Amino acid sequence: MPDLSQISLKIQNYKCFADEAQGFNAIKPINLIIGRNNSGKSALLDLVQESTRNSDLSRYVHYAQAHQQPWIVIEAPTETRLRDTIIEGSTFIQGSNQLENAMATSRITWRRHQEKKHFQGFEPSLGHLFPSHKHEPLLGDYCLIRQSDPFAGLQFRRLSPDRDVKVEADHGVVELGQNGAMATTIIQHFLLDEDRDRKLVEEMMLRDLNTILRPDGNFTRLIPQRSGTNQYELLLEEGSKGSIRLADSGHGLKTVLLVLANIYICPVMIGEPLSNFLFGFEELENNMHPALFRRLLTYLQEKAINEKFSLFLTSHSHVAIDIFAHDEQAQILHVTHDGQHATVRAVDEYLHHRDILNDLDVRASDLLQSNSIVWVEGPSDRLYFNKWMQIFNSGKMREGIHYQCVFYGGSLLARLRAGEPEEDVKDEYADLVNLMNINRHAILLMDSDRENAEQDVNGTKQRIMEEITAMGGMAWITNGREVENYLPQVVLETLYPEQLDEELSQFEDIGVYLNNAKVGEGKRFEANKVAFAQRACRHFDDQDIAAQLRVHLDIKEKMEQACSLICLWNGKREEPVV
Repeated sequence: MPDLSQISLKIQNYKCFADEAQGFNAIKPINLIIGRNNSGKSALLDLVQESTRNSDLSRYVHYAQAHQQPWIVIEAPTETRLRDTIIEGSTFIQGSNQLENAMATSRITWRRHQEKKHFQGFEPSLGHLFPSHKHEPLLGDYCLIRQSDPFAGLQFRRLSPDRDVKVEADHGVVELGQNGAMATTIIQHFLLDEDRDRKLVEEMMLRDLNTILRPDGNFTRLIPQRSGTNQYELLLEEGSKGSIRLADSGHGLKTVLLVLANIYICPVMIGEPLSNFLFGFEELENNMHPALFRRLLTYLQEKAINEKFSLFLTSHSHVAIDIFAHDEQAQILHVTHDGQHATVRAVDEYLHHRDILNDLDVRASDLLQSNSIVWVEGPSDRLYFNKWMQIFNSGKMREGIHYQCVFYGGSLLARLRAGEPEEDVKDEYADLVNLMNINRHAILLMDSDRENAEQDVNGTKQRIMEEITAMGGMAWITNGREVENYLPQVVLETLYPEQLDEELSQFEDIGVYLNNAKVGEGKRFEANKVAFAQRACRHFDDQDIAAQLRVHLDIKEKMEQACSLICLWNGKREEPVV
């Protein structure tokens, strides 16, 4: 297999993809595709499949581009042998050394549909080396005649989300269907026919099946059995438990067997080495326990790297995201759809900065699967925000469904920024984590840390507030000193009856306040803000206390804005209940 990590593969004017080419900037051993239902994940697998064929894609043209042709767009390094041939016979310019040096680092882009190939350009452009603008396209056309197609000769195998292993009539050895059709027939022939290698199933597939299933199962034999006239089924024998019918088994077990059949049997049937295969597996987690799914992914991870083939996985599972977010041999591609067309973005910025986020115990799935993110300093602020959402939005917007709270840690705020993912930034900000690369729908809640009304908020918070507001997000700097200053006095008096002589002021340190009011309580608060927040939030279930919260400081204004944005980002048209 060629080094696909150097190859860009995209498509335009196809299904949900419009005139701007979308797809893979590079291809890695593991390519995880995530996104909502009907966002375009399966269409990306179509792209990989069609890259190995010369199919007519015209009937799948994007509805708004009906007058145009679907194109597969490929970008690759210019090949060394090709450059040598061009330089030797160059009639374009005098001084071929310049051209040779330029082509040594250039990449060529072309688009194709069936047998038609069209040169699109060199990157970087070579136009400045030629006396006429016509010469670069001529050179490009010359290159295309000789440039190898990186996907020529590769085999693509697909496993759809609707799959099964059933009792089947024997039709001989035929192709394994992407829905699992013919799996029973093919496996029984490999076990029974003299000209087939039964060890492939009896030893290798069964060994790997048990590796993935343990400790949930350990099978000793895979047995074909006649079931009616010319009907066959598969039985799995498990020690003293006897035989079980695969047709009656869970879909998780069947999925694992189908994955192994694709990896072991299909290369033998087609007569190609495993390294010449691209596998597209859709939603393997369907009807599978997360622990089994994790073991299956770990197996595939090792297999793809060791056997040098590429996997393309679509998934909604946090298990897949969290496993591959930390793997240098993997990439995560996020597919989104705005109602008009789909967009694909490699989540490389998250990967570049994952060490910082790991320090915060942030899971990749929390970041990438949420419709919106509320960045809070720590777990106590999360408790407050969720309780406020319950009060101001009548519980319609809930964490884990409509938004996800993520901790940024107060001391790490200076290492964050918010801006366009591709924008150039000042050198001093170049290494900062861009919140918008992680999720563009962001609310950032920050303590002002002001000691009085005249004191300014520090420069870092001012910068981030301006950046995130300009990007359509929300930067919420507390109107008081800290989040705890939003607690109405009645909450504190309920927590500490007859022990508070004065009210907590807008810019007062609550730890100092409690320490002065009740010996030792201030220190206890600082040691466990979460326990304090849990006790305080319980009192907001009282309608009278909740009513006082609504008019305290600027919380109503801020929660109206937060509720409206989260509703918008979740595609909700109704106004939030505040």
